[in-house]
Amino acid sequence: MKIQSFTYLLFISLTLLACKSDPVRPTSTVNNMQGSGGVVEEERVVTEPKTSKDTAPRDRLRYKVKLTDEKAIVKHRASALNILNYRLKNDDSYMAMIEADTWEYAFVFDGEMSALGVHDGIWIDFKKDHTYTYGKNNVIHGTGKYNYQLDRGELLMIDDQPGKKPEEWTIKSADDTMIMVGTATYNDNHIQMKLVKVPDAIQQQKG
Repeated sequence: MKIQSFTYLLFISLTLLACKSDPVRPTSTVNNMQGSGGVVEEERVVTEPKTSKDTAPRDRLRYKVKLTDEKAIVKHRASALNILNYRLKNDDSYMAMIEADTWEYAFVFDGEMSALGVHDGIWIDFKKDHTYTYGKNNVIHGTGKYNYQLDRGELLMIDDQPGKKPEEWTIKSADDTMIMVGTATYNDNHIQMKLVKVPDAIQQQKG
């Protein structure tokens, strides 16, 4: 009887030691969902590290903007064009403080401040005929139409590329420095930009 008890205790001890020696497997968070058709397969939740990308300001705006639905963009572009044409029909005067020289991007804030100098050479040029051109150094990236409402201090911009949403900005100050604060009209209200006036020669310099 004693031998049987000893054998039993030895078996239990070896079993416990074997369990402790098993490597611990990492666990991941899963969500079990049950729908009308029964249990849905487990879905792994993967958390990607947060990264910061400092590219051309207009590229950053394109990725940060909340309005991404194609049908909504078409609708907003049509509405913005109607507004632009109506304003130009009633008052086609231009503002020298916007049109004079070329503007170079200094900073873009869209939830985080862009790095110092990352926008060097990136410019936008508002012309007297209510069109604008933008690019980097001697490379043109795009064109569009604009209107500036002096009484409201609002700048409406419509890119010539049909896939891009319209933009509306409040101009906070303009001299050699211009601060553009996005409005909620086209979901730009999470973005602010600082631009500085530079000679038109920036458009000819090589990158």
